[in-house]
Amino acid sequence: MLLAAGLPGCCTGPLWKKHAYHPAENPRLRLASSPQTGDILVCYDERCETNKVTRLRAYWLFAYSAQDTNPVDRPKPDFVNPSTFTNLAAIQLLTTIPTANSIPGNDYSVMPSPDQYSFALWQHQTKTGDYKLPVYRAAPLNSYWRVGLTPLAVAGDTAIVGAVIGVMGMGAGFGPGGR
Repeated sequence: MLLAAGLPGCCTGPLWKKHAYHPAENPRLRLASSPQTGDILVCYDERCETNKVTRLRAYWLFAYSAQDTNPVDRPKPDFVNPSTFTNLAAIQLLTTIPTANSIPGNDYSVMPSPDQYSFALWQHQTKTGDYKLPVYRAAPLNSYWRVGLTPLAVAGDTAIVGAVIGVMGMGAGFGPGGR
């Protein structure tokens, strides 16, 4: 009975399990600097491991880098809506290491990796760091169908646990014709 009581739900668990989120196959990386905050807005397309639908994501690079200290279990960034920010200076994406003639007016440039899942940030011809786009695990968004199915999933899990307990009880001689 202890085994049955300790089993994770067969129905409820998959309904609420965490999924892996990662950059899309073509993440369409783009960056912009904010003179007001001194941070860099990173925009890219993301997808979930369970489907092929992509969605636009944006986060502040330096704010996220300060919290992204665990290389194994990376945190979910504090995503923002890029359309709410004005006065951003687009950062040029380069294909070769910057030279004096390739630095744009806002003094930043970015060289994406070939797969665009990471990038090197340059400022005034000096490489300031290498950054990876976020890969993290998170619970799915609450949706009406998920919330609506939860009571049914819990009832299904309860029935399964009850059946396991009943079978175990019959095996121990407590069922019909038992002790």
